[in-house]
Amino acid sequence: MKPELGPEYLHAEELLKDEVWTEATVIVEAVLAPNTVKSADGTFIENPIVCFQKTSKRLIVGKTNRRLMICALGGTKSDDWIGKPVTLYAAAGDWFGQKDVAAIRVRVGKGKAMPFIKPKSLGRDLTGTRQGQQPAKDATK
Repeated sequence: MKPELGPEYLHAEELLKDEVWTEATVIVEAVLAPNTVKSADGTFIENPIVCFQKTSKRLIVGKTNRRLMICALGGTKSDDWIGKPVTLYAAAGDWFGQKDVAAIRVRVGKGKAMPFIKPKSLGRDLTGTRQGQQPAKDATK
């Protein structure tokens, strides 16, 4: 988790329910442009930020999740994402300068083209596993 971002941002740990990793489907309400919002430490956030209906939580969309959002929601322009549902899940990988940490990933639905993303960038899908347990599958399947 990156506490410097502040509590208004989604963190993978929020998908942990009763020690089991879950996924959540949310509706995109708005997309804020890069470098228009400051983080808790006062620096501008360099990536787009997605806001969702029925929650005050936001998701900072880095390069990998942006490519996944384009495939999942069917549009390269973020304005095309508004009003569409997207499923978020936790994946484990070596990110943020740490080993085997959880991060949020966007699920591309069945029947939709998956972008070319290195398996290392997708990580291992944690959905359905208990905290501390090895996942049975990886996100590339």
